[in-house]
Amino acid sequence: MKETTKAIARRLAEADSGGFPWRDILKGDMLDVGSGDDPLPGATAFDLPDGGGDDLRKFFPDRKFDLIHGSQVLEHALAPHVMLQSWIACLKPGGYIVATVPDWALYEKMLWPSRYNTGHRSTWSLDQLCRTVSPHLGFHIKLPEWLNQFLNTDTACELLLCRLVNTNYDYSLGPDVDQTYDPSKGIECFIEFVLRRSEVFTDDFSVQQKPRPQQFRDSVVSILPGPLRSATRSMWRRFFRLKLRARGWAPFIVWLVFQCARRRKRAVIICRCGGIGDVLCTLPICEEVHRRHPGKLVVFITAPVWREVVVMSRSVDLVYTNKWWIYPFTFPRDVNLFGLVDKSYNPQTTGEKSFTSGTSAHLIDDLAASCGFTGKAHIPKLCPSTDLIEKTRTRYELDSKTTGSRLLIGINPGPSWPVREWEASRWQKLINKIHSEYDAVILQFGTKGGGSSEYDNLADVKSLAGRLKGEELVALIAICDLIISIDSGPVHVAGAVGTPLIGLFGPLDPASRLPPDSNSLGLFGDVPCLFCHNRTPVIHWFDSCPNNIACMKALEAETVFDAVKSMLAHSRNEKLASHYR
Repeated sequence: MKETTKAIARRLAEADSGGFPWRDILKGDMLDVGSGDDPLPGATAFDLPDGGGDDLRKFFPDRKFDLIHGSQVLEHALAPHVMLQSWIACLKPGGYIVATVPDWALYEKMLWPSRYNTGHRSTWSLDQLCRTVSPHLGFHIKLPEWLNQFLNTDTACELLLCRLVNTNYDYSLGPDVDQTYDPSKGIECFIEFVLRRSEVFTDDFSVQQKPRPQQFRDSVVSILPGPLRSATRSMWRRFFRLKLRARGWAPFIVWLVFQCARRRKRAVIICRCGGIGDVLCTLPICEEVHRRHPGKLVVFITAPVWREVVVMSRSVDLVYTNKWWIYPFTFPRDVNLFGLVDKSYNPQTTGEKSFTSGTSAHLIDDLAASCGFTGKAHIPKLCPSTDLIEKTRTRYELDSKTTGSRLLIGINPGPSWPVREWEASRWQKLINKIHSEYDAVILQFGTKGGGSSEYDNLADVKSLAGRLKGEELVALIAICDLIISIDSGPVHVAGAVGTPLIGLFGPLDPASRLPPDSNSLGLFGDVPCLFCHNRTPVIHWFDSCPNNIACMKALEAETVFDAVKSMLAHSRNEKLASHYR
């Protein structure tokens, strides 16, 4: 296969042609995790016989390496985020992680267990729904979403690159062919990403540790006979798995015991990690949970980045977050924790339960139905405090003295799934039109595009992409005069805070996503395959669109700008009417 050899040749050629600066990254003190028989040139090779890459801090001091390279390693990990966290801990300030993972569609061919490597514990993609592959065999990770949560939770890093690599890949071949097997063909089919460690350390790894000598355990294991050495390493791996579980469960159990004892109540658990849109659309079921479980302590488990947003909704009694529990974590249904847990719910979408199924129901109803609930869909109201709004405005230089009486218009161009994106050139055309007729500050929300995204280079906007905490995003959307967004989290936030909204749709019917009873408008092109993700079977959750994403390409900037003018005029009339009442 020689994946590293193929990748290095491509990367250096790309750097020499003026592309991504690989030569500035692939240098210094380097470690190649999972090197096998194809190590990174100039790097220290490190593989399973050396101890494995699950926790590099057992073998190396913190802040040791300029680069840690991991080719096709994370998918073998018991807990990928723990593995990646340990890699970053061993980086010097300004150091890099260069990693690749197999693409679910191109390499795995959407078959599980993996046909070509039975050691894979997880599957990975750029533009697919995160879903459980099997409760016993593994889980699926949508990399951009996972990295966004990871970088907002675990460490101070920035994402420089995240993309699909399909060099020389033949899409006409069927699933019976492992195209990477013969290295002479130079075929690559994986996802590649690059992280850069911040120069200033601000997280749990910020305490400088002394270099640690080889541990006694490793010295003993290294002199054992081969069979005994393998058995011993297997025991340590089981111990490591137990330790990973303890990191998540031990603090939660202590916390839950204290909270239940303090309030003299048993708990009902609602667990939903993931994006802010999914979290907000899960909150309406809390009302039904309170009704069905009177007198119980309703606890919401979510990703740390959304904790304050859930608190702001006042939908539950308590919110619990743990940096070890991020998407796709779900709370076990058969665990009652010494009788403290009365019931647990893990809301899921139809697509997460069956990636071939679409739904015509609203996302709120879809999540509720997975828990056996029905009712009228409504979005929870979020009311950020005046203090939070003012602090956020000041922090990002958007205070009233700076912006004056100018309009604040928020846009969310992505990146997201490719089938949901609207071309960057059209966004720029829309931005130019808005500035030509309105005195406006245009705020760009969303996530960073990994360095190669055109959305990172939009002109005449104030980019806040990848910079905001959950509660800050809510505060800024609340003060905007208008939000324009692809089908993504800010759509639901706008509905929750009452900000006028224009949503850009194609694969999904806006009726299944726009916040109910909100001042919102869904725009879409006119193509025969429109709303394909609401159909069953869904034709491309996992692969590229067979119609070249015609639905989003059919939506013109002029159409969106006309809607902007209409929405702003309507909002002004409403304000005038309310003033004279």
